[in-house]
Amino acid sequence: AAAAAAAAAAAAAAGGDAPMSSSAPAAAGGSAGGSSSAPALSEESQESLTVSTSFGTISEFYFMSLRALHAGAVPAFKRLGQLDQQASRLYAELRTLQKTGDNPAGVAELEEAMEKLTSQRLCFEAHLLDPDFSGQALRLYLLTMAWLLRLVAEGQSAAAGGLKCPDGSPAPAGMAGALPLPTLPLPAVVPKLFAAQPEHVMEDAVLWVKNLGRYEHAQLEALSEQQLQLLLTFCTVFLGQKTYINNPFLRAHLTEVLVLFVPKKDSGATGYRSSKMASVLAGHTLARQYLAPYLMTFFVDIEFSGSHAGFYDKFTYRQNCLRTLEHIWTIPHFRKSIVDAAEDPVRFESFANFVLNDVIFSLDEGIKNLAKIRQVELMQRDVSGWGAMGAEEKKDKLAELRAAEGQGGYYVQMANELVHMVNYMTEDPRLVAVFMRATLRQRVATMLSCCLHNLVGRGVELKVAEPEKYHFEPRNLLLEVAETFVHFADDPEFPAAIVLDERFYDHELFRKAVNRVLRPMMKEKDLKVFESLALKCQELGQNAQQEEEDLGDIPDEFLCPITSVLMLDPVMLPTSKQMISRAAITRALLSDPIDPFSRAKLTVDMLVPQPELAQQIREWKEGRLAKARAAKLQGAEKMEVDE
Repeated sequence: AAAAAAAAAAAAAAGGDAPMSSSAPAAAGGSAGGSSSAPALSEESQESLTVSTSFGTISEFYFMSLRALHAGAVPAFKRLGQLDQQASRLYAELRTLQKTGDNPAGVAELEEAMEKLTSQRLCFEAHLLDPDFSGQALRLYLLTMAWLLRLVAEGQSAAAGGLKCPDGSPAPAGMAGALPLPTLPLPAVVPKLFAAQPEHVMEDAVLWVKNLGRYEHAQLEALSEQQLQLLLTFCTVFLGQKTYINNPFLRAHLTEVLVLFVPKKDSGATGYRSSKMASVLAGHTLARQYLAPYLMTFFVDIEFSGSHAGFYDKFTYRQNCLRTLEHIWTIPHFRKSIVDAAEDPVRFESFANFVLNDVIFSLDEGIKNLAKIRQVELMQRDVSGWGAMGAEEKKDKLAELRAAEGQGGYYVQMANELVHMVNYMTEDPRLVAVFMRATLRQRVATMLSCCLHNLVGRGVELKVAEPEKYHFEPRNLLLEVAETFVHFADDPEFPAAIVLDERFYDHELFRKAVNRVLRPMMKEKDLKVFESLALKCQELGQNAQQEEEDLGDIPDEFLCPITSVLMLDPVMLPTSKQMISRAAITRALLSDPIDPFSRAKLTVDMLVPQPELAQQIREWKEGRLAKARAAKLQGAEKMEVDE
């Protein structure tokens, strides 16, 4: 049956569906589409697939079932999700109008619309969530996952190594439920039968599990331990394999399934979390070694999705990664895999760079929207002024309020989780050392100073009526920021990195943070370290200011074109021939591996050192500082003579 299914799948791939991988060979005379970034197939794999002229009944029923679900039930689940989103928006509008109490006709209209939406949702749920139907479809999709894994395993000859348990561990002799599974990491060459599969075969399977996790969690709870292990194996194998899965959003859906294995953190969390599924995750052999590094890889890859909506979607998918990483950090053998992943400088530094970037962006966006919320709230408190507004102006202000509430809560929650992750990870000295590498140190300092600026320096403009509604707990967030400062305090170059960021560093913010919030909340030992760090920064800041005055105007050819700071280690970019600070361009390449001036591909190993320019800069700097010291000495001697 599996052989016949493979032949039938090859024929289906010739029917015009997008192939699973951009490496798909021409099947039955068809041509494969997709990106050219995937690896080339071997000569054997480049041959056209041989397609049988007839297929077994089981194979025909199997693919007809997949087609029927793809045409009907899967889109219906998507429509149900859209109805839920519409209902949420209508409920938010209704709640706002009910609060103001000055538009009874609008309230009645929204209530009628809500009633219609509810009827539609119940109709969809009655059909899609029928236990027999949804359960049978789930079993079909689990079979599909096992089959796709088998195609990869047989393509890499992993099956020759013997059958395995569903969690990827070697299977005991005679074990029921053992099956051929691929060996990780997967090879660069994509097996031709796997590459030829229509993309929807995998996507529909993943979306079905995701939707059941949202609407009918009992179906997942009823799965056996082996079935849950197989599901987790499937997600782990393909999450980190962008050459096997051409569509980044298909990999993104895998994170939505993975987060179902994470226990529910609080009553307000979305979705369902199963202790049974969490137990499967904790003991899963393959996930223990590969899940953490693959989550980090995906966290970076989703930045380059190429979709116009990807900018907003990426935060949702990254949030799934954050929640999964936070949970597995509490499991000792998983924590080891996270620390071990940090030994790969390319992967972990890119991951850490995007985490730091996201903290700055998310908190900044959250704070901006909280300020907008406060503005509208103040307008509403002014009863006479609010009453004097026209109906259209009120409508616009309420629309602004709803938008700010939605975005503000979303971005603040994202910032909370990102800061929390940096905090708990840097409790481990090995990860502190990674974050304090030259490529990341300045970005870490900027991120923490930015948080301090937003939480302490913005003041009264953030005092909204219901901060908990937007997940805004500034005291707790500030405490985590301060604890993270403390984790890096032993690094001798960290204070200088803090002072170097002129946009956000302000010694007064450290003092205010201690006096207003941290003194009663922070551990005494940590508070002393934080205050000591603040004093070091203050002293360095005064010295840096004096040095800046002594140097005077810096020649343009000595300034980094990105940071406008004196270059200490200049390098030349090979394509644009631009001179630039090594630290600045290395940080930029973590986000986008291109020359910022010519847009040509660029990697760190392509940078050309400029020792002669570095020597000129050092001599110029030493000369200017020596001249300034001599002038000060001469001035002091003159004062003594005058006295």
